[in-house]
Order: sequence, then structure tokens, then C-alpha cells
Amino acid sequence: MTDCDLLELAAKAADIGIWWCDQRQSFYRAGYQVAWNPLIDDGDALRLAVKLSLRVHVDIDCITKSIEVNYFDDGSYCHTVSDQNFDDAYAATRHSIVRAAAELGKMKG
Repeated sequence: MTDCDLLELAAKAADIGIWWCDQRQSFYRAGYQVAWNPLIDDGDALRLAVKLSLRVHVDIDCITKSIEVNYFDDGSYCHTVSDQNFDDAYAATRHSIVRAAAELGKMKG
């Protein structure tokens, strides 16, 4: 699944209207002139997680690194990233949030 597919499904899950701008190669929220991309923007990712009532658990210590995103409402969903080698915990967390939101978007049909 491409990043565009993930973003479209995540927006669908959260009932966020978005449109694609070919010139800037970015999604924009309907009615806004600011790009929308929770894969690269911490604020967009946080707003997406809050809107969907996602539980985000980040556990980074010197031995293990893991990020878990859960959604429990119309069915359980859990996305876990567990990799001792991921360098950017923020990027991994944003990706986990978008991945979970995209799964919810799929369930919406």
C-alpha cells in the first residue's frame, strides 16, 4: 500500500475531507490552504489519533523499542512496530497512527 493509499484511508476513517494537489504533490484538507500529511507532521498525526480515539503506547528503553497503536470499538485492531533498529521514534509513531487509521478506513468500506 502506498503512502497516498494510507493517507486516503486514514482521512476516510476520520471523516476528513482531503484533496490532492498535483502541483505540490500533497494532500490538503478541504477548506484549508495547509498541506495535510500525518506521516510527516506530528500535529496532523496527533489530531488523527485523537479524532479516532486511538491508544498510542511508545516504549523506548536501551534494550527494546516498540510502538503500539490500539483501537477498540467496532472490533479490535492493534498495530505494533517493534524494531531495535528504528532510528526515528517520532516517524515510527506517526506511521503507526496512520497505519491504524487506514485499517479503520478499510473497515468503513
